[in-house]
Order: sequence, then C-alpha cells, then structure tokens
Amino acid sequence: MQLLIERNLVKFVNDKIHVHDLLQEIGRGITTNEPKVTYIYDVFLSFRGEDTRKSFTTHLYTALKQARIEVFMDEEGIARGEHISGSLLRAIECSRISIIIFSKNYAGSSWCLQELEKIMECYRTTNQVVFPIFYDVQPFEVRKQQNAFGKAWERLTARSSSSKGKQLTNNLKRVLVEAANLSGWDMQNYRTEAELLDNVVETITMSLDNTKYMFVAHHPVGLESRVQDIIRLLSSESNDTIIIGIWGMGGIGKTTVAKAIYNEIGQSFVVKSFLANIRKVWEQDNGQVYLQEQLLSNLLKTRRIKLPNVGTGETLIKESLCKKRVFLVLDDVNNEDQLKVLCGNREWFGQGSRIIITTRDERLLQILQVDKVFNVRGMEDYESIELFSWHAFKQAFPKKKFIKLSRSVVSYCRGLPLALEILGSYLFDREVPYWESTLNKLKQIPNGKIFEILKLSYDGLSDQIEKELFLDICCFFIGKERSYATQVLDGCGLHAEIGITHLIERSLIKVVQLGNKNVLDMHELLRDMGREIIREQAPKEPEKRARLWFNDDVLNVLENNIGTITIEGLSLSMPRNNSVSLSTKAFKKMKMLRLLKFDNGCNERGFGLNSLPGDNYPLWQNFKGEGSSIFLEVPQIVGKTLKGLILCIIYLSSPDNMTSVSHPVGILVSNHTKATMKFYQKDATTSPNDEDNWQDLIFNLKPGDRVEVIVTFACELRVKNTLVYLVYDEDVCKRIMY
Repeated sequence: MQLLIERNLVKFVNDKIHVHDLLQEIGRGITTNEPKVTYIYDVFLSFRGEDTRKSFTTHLYTALKQARIEVFMDEEGIARGEHISGSLLRAIECSRISIIIFSKNYAGSSWCLQELEKIMECYRTTNQVVFPIFYDVQPFEVRKQQNAFGKAWERLTARSSSSKGKQLTNNLKRVLVEAANLSGWDMQNYRTEAELLDNVVETITMSLDNTKYMFVAHHPVGLESRVQDIIRLLSSESNDTIIIGIWGMGGIGKTTVAKAIYNEIGQSFVVKSFLANIRKVWEQDNGQVYLQEQLLSNLLKTRRIKLPNVGTGETLIKESLCKKRVFLVLDDVNNEDQLKVLCGNREWFGQGSRIIITTRDERLLQILQVDKVFNVRGMEDYESIELFSWHAFKQAFPKKKFIKLSRSVVSYCRGLPLALEILGSYLFDREVPYWESTLNKLKQIPNGKIFEILKLSYDGLSDQIEKELFLDICCFFIGKERSYATQVLDGCGLHAEIGITHLIERSLIKVVQLGNKNVLDMHELLRDMGREIIREQAPKEPEKRARLWFNDDVLNVLENNIGTITIEGLSLSMPRNNSVSLSTKAFKKMKMLRLLKFDNGCNERGFGLNSLPGDNYPLWQNFKGEGSSIFLEVPQIVGKTLKGLILCIIYLSSPDNMTSVSHPVGILVSNHTKATMKFYQKDATTSPNDEDNWQDLIFNLKPGDRVEVIVTFACELRVKNTLVYLVYDEDVCKRIMY
C-alpha cells in the first residue's frame, strides 16, 4: 500500500482510498483483457486416430490418468446427442494444457486441423500451455509440410480450390509452423516409447503443479518475513535430506507458513506432497491407513492406492521413496506414531529430499532429530493492526472512530493471527456499542471459535494429571517462579517437573526470565481457554467449580459460607486496606482443597489470630508466638504423618511503609534437638526466590524435635504474631504469609 501511495497510484481522502478515474479505467482494461477460464480438464489430446489411437495415444492417455491427471481424449466426457465439434471446442477451451501428437496423417484430417487452430487460439489468448509430440515425423516436416506429412496435407488442400479455401489453407500453414516451433518431444530422440512417456508425464505433472498453488491466506500480512529463513535453509544445494520443524501454539500460523513455502519451492520437485490436517484425519476410522494411501498417491502420482494395513504402508512408502528426491509437508502432527508410519526416518527418502513438519509439540521434533526447529513468533503490533483491519474494515487500517477499540482488540489477541482474523470478522460492520460489549464479554468468556481451536492442545495432553497441572498454572501460577511452582505442585501429586516440561514442549506455557528468576508465563488466550474449561463446569455456581481465582466468585463463596467438596484451589487478592471480614467456616466443606493463596488477606477483623483452624481441627496442630519468633515441640500423633507446614506472620504496617512489603522476608529455622539450622528467603506475600527445597524442612521434622522459628523483614515492619500450623495426613504444600 505504501508503495502505491509513493507512486501516486492511490491516495487517501477522508480516510478512504481514492484512485483517479483514468487509472480505474486502465485497471479495468487490464482485468478484462485476461478472460477467466473455468478449467475442467488438465490435458486435451489432439491426435490422428488412424495413426496412434490404438498405440501411442492410448498409452499416453493411460500414463497420464495413472498420474491422476484429468485427460480429455476424443469423445470421452461428451454426452450423447450433443454436437461433437462444439463439445470438442469447449473441451479445448476448458483444458489447462493441450498436447498435439503430430503423426504422418495428422494434416490430412480437417478435424485435426480445426482442433489445432482452436488450440493455438487459446495459446495466444488465454495462455494455455501447448506441447507438440512428433511421432514418426520430424519438426521440419510439419513446418514445411514435407514427406509423408506433406502428402497428407496436399490431399486435404486439393479439395479447397476456392479463394476462400486458399485463405484458410494459408492460415492453417501459419498455425502449423507456430505449433511446430514450440518446445516439445521428438520420438526419434528417445530409445523407447516408455522413456518418452515417462518424460512427457513428468513434464506435464510439473507444468500442472506450476499452475496449481495452495491457497495461503486472503491477507498474508507479515508472512514473507516469516518464511525466508526456512526457505534459505531448504533451498540449500546439499544432497542431504533436510528436515525442518515448524513449532508453535495453535492459531499462530504454522500451516500458513508451510503452505507459502510449499508454493515457493515445491515447483522444483517432481515428487511432492502436502499432507494436511493429520491430527484430525488420524482420529477418523481407518485414518492411519488413509493418510498412508493419500501420501503414496500424491508422491507416486497414481490413483488411490489401497493398503491392507499400516505395516504394509510403511514398507511401501520406504521402498517407493528411498531413491526419490521428495518434498513432503506433514501438517499438524500431534503424536509420535504419526511420524513412524508416515516418514519414519531420513533413510526413507532419497538424496536432496526436504521434509517440513508442523506441530504444537516440540518433543516430536526432538524425537525425529530434525535439523532445525522454527518457533513461529506472534505478529508485531503494526502487523496485528493491519491484519485485524482487513477483516474488520476491509482495508489496511482502522476507521477513525474505531482506532482505540481496535487497539484494545489487538492487545487482547497478543499477536495471534487466528484471533485477529476471527474477531475482526466478528466485529465487521458493527457499531461502537457492540464493540464495547464484546470487549467486556471477552474479559470473562473467550470467543467460542478461538476457544475450540486452542482447546485442541489441552485435549491432546497425555493424561489427566497434565491437564490438572495446566489448569492449576492457568489459575494460580502465571508469573510465579518455576522452582516455586514445581515445589508446590509436586506437593499436590502432579509431578510438576515432568509436567511443566511437557507443557512447554506443547506450546501451552513458556518460561521467561525476569531478572534472575525464571517465571512461568503463557499466552493470555491460552490462559483464558484454561479458565473457560473450569468455568464451564458450573457456569452459574462458582462453588461447584474445582478452582476459584476471580475475586467476586471467591468472595461470594467465602462470605456466604457455601464452599463445597468440589473446590481444589482458591486464590484471593485483596487491597491492603480492605475491610472484608471472613470466617474460616467457609472452608469446612472444602475437603479436597489443596491450593490456597491469599494476597493481603488478613486484617484485624477477618482471618485474624483465631481465623485458621485451631483445636476443632485435630489434624492441624497450631502454635502461636508473640512477636517475630516462636518455639515449639513437634508432637507425636499416633497413626498420623506430618504432611505440611503453614507459617502465618501478622505484621503491623502504616501508610509510610505499606509499599515496603515487597521486600524479602528471612525465615530462620533452628532444630535444637538435631543441632541444625536452615535459612529461607521469600518474597513477602508470594513465592520463594531461592532454590532451597522447603519440603526438606517438613521431611526432617520428627516427633519430639524442639524447633525455633525466627522471622525478619528486610524493612521496618514490626511483626505482631507468628503462627505455625503442622498439618497431618493431608497432602498440603501451601505456605501462607500475611
């Protein structure tokens, strides 16, 4: 667009595109000079029946059909009762390529010459591709009408003695010369007919591929920059088999990038295939065998191959392709078995082969030992605005009154092309109140189309534990240090070290470095997808959901004491000067509660010294100390095992030091019985910022141990009370600090 403006081809008047009337007429002229053709056939065969019908032409027809090329030969495809000459002329017009088989008696047929005349007309007017084959004649004999070819020509022209006939003859001579001068095949240059047929089929296949491009995108904004690095590597002159992985979250544009690459460099490969939607097809009945059949059919240019089983398909793919230079794209791979039966390893393909695999799971690329993994990046803000605008306004920029709203939508999408396209189309031709309402709704409920596509990654997780882990991170651990989250979630039995690694590989979460910390992060739309899965458990009854993180929902449950056994995790963030008074009775029915997080949740009215469980909860042994230290002796409870420790700190603050609570807190734990001492450093209300394993403290505590806990703030805050709760027989791994 900028280039068109610089060259004065377009300009903007009142935020609308304006093109000069004269330029508009030129543009329309260019368009009308290129007639649109609806193609029915790939190839039209023009031949002299008595010369080649039962020999070369039939063999060529069969070879082309086996390569899955749609061929028109003679009367095939013409309905009975229709005038044959008109049908033949239409068949020529509706063919991408015409092959003229010049033989000794070709010029003796007025029918053949009429076909030739029409073919060359299409060659000049619609850019039809034309190839001559010289069968038992030589090109100069056709150009000059000599020898056997010339005698057939003379027999035909002898019947046209009128001036009109002579004019027609001269026109046909020019057409013969024009056709004979085109690049084609001379039978005398080949040792066998089979060799000629192979060459013809290969050339026709490549010619058709050059006219058939995969649709990439209506608005390929920012696409070019994302494909060039991959194309440079794949275009290497190396004869090695190069395998490239394109990895990223759902909707980021992996398939779009792969299609663009396929269109750009695929033309240099005779043997190639783009196997799309593998995840979806694989799950269908007999989907595994179907994918193998489709792959072999594409690569070998044959009609659908029927395979009895997957094992036979593996063997046939390997044996058929091991000596061929192949370009293969496997799109949306989501499990290792798909790789095993569709591409095996490098030895399955011949020298110079190029393989692209798109996936949401980086681990699959590691297993295949790809040469390079490209992590598709999200769109830049300026690219996002343009792509969104094409869908929302049918132009490259927002309308003036929608600029601020458009930026809000783009900010919500965070560079995800799928979301930009879906929301842009959804908001097209809508007024401002509709946009505002949509944005408010998106804060609580994601768009349904975006949700379903992103949820495929969640559905593809290997087991329920990984799904629970993902949902916990969505609600409670975004922005938390990885080591802290791992420690807490391990305590919940979720095998977090393994699980977090798997979630990273599957593009569901990522680890970003903030200062000297590695914290968990994820795309906001993936976060919203996970939270929507939870909300759908009970849309109108928050107390029946497994996790609560939205303050209004949490306060509703706690203030009304309606907690249920369903609740497993709960997070509440309150202002430091909040006046909300809550009772721990709300937790009485939360028998499955394993994660509890309060930010600034304590004040003198609620959740104070007597708020957490006391003597009424025999599995929670509580110890209270005045000031910043506490001394306790670990009790012996018969038949019970110490599972967790909760440390509560009640401190006094003032408006002058309210901002200071972000400073670290030091915790010194001295075991006088075992003569050991441990020091822990933590953020005031959040996660630990060291690598020490807090669980070691719990595991090393034994009945009878005399323990002292001392708390110090790295600022001038006075600790009023220190409380320790020892929790027995509950898988608690939560540390709460007030």
